[in-house]
Amino acid sequence: MTYDWYACLPSRGADRLSPLRQHVGVEVFVDNEVVWLRGKSLDADASDILRSMLGCRQYRTLGDGQLVPEGKAIPLGYEPQGPWVPLRSWLTLVLPTGRFPIRTANSIPLKLARSSRVEPAALARLTRADWLSYAANAPQARLDRLVFATCDRYTVVHGQPIPPIRSTCFWLRDGVAAPVGFRWTPAVDAGVLKKMLDLEQGDIALLLPEGGSTVIRSEQFVAASRSAVRLTEGGSFGKQ
Repeated sequence: MTYDWYACLPSRGADRLSPLRQHVGVEVFVDNEVVWLRGKSLDADASDILRSMLGCRQYRTLGDGQLVPEGKAIPLGYEPQGPWVPLRSWLTLVLPTGRFPIRTANSIPLKLARSSRVEPAALARLTRADWLSYAANAPQARLDRLVFATCDRYTVVHGQPIPPIRSTCFWLRDGVAAPVGFRWTPAVDAGVLKKMLDLEQGDIALLLPEGGSTVIRSEQFVAASRSAVRLTEGGSFGKQ
């Protein structure tokens, strides 16, 4: 099998490879402190991703396996022998599980950082007592626009408008939710995260401001009504 392009970068930059996960056929090989990539074709999007990585060098191949640096005419060496593995299987996403991000081999840790951009709130996390009190007095017309999921510690409410009571608000993109005023790092596209986390339509991965995370499946959300809230007794929707 022949490959049209190769690239290499320092291994410390491997956490920036996740956008390439969506490109079919990309393979990876780690050689000490260097990460090598290769593929059968290089479209404009993949090329731009590689160019954005500090220290990344791109190569084209000759028929005998020699590698020619981008923009050069003289070969610099031969293609690495590997072992090569698919990038999709090599990269593993690790959601934050504690106060500080945890980095393991071949993983991309996610952590929250302050953001100057304020996104509109789409979800609210509030105490179960506050939610019960709000639902008991709110007009049904307002509750009709909300769904909720409850555990023994708190309730997550999704919909518009968000209940105007004390809560932690989250913005939402492609099923991934972060607290308003925060962003996740590295800045992996939300659509890519959704695929990496195997989120189905309506599922939400909640990144918590105190550290940790939880995934709420679509079937765990309940249409808001006074009777539904009264009957809810704290069924668990995830570990915190």
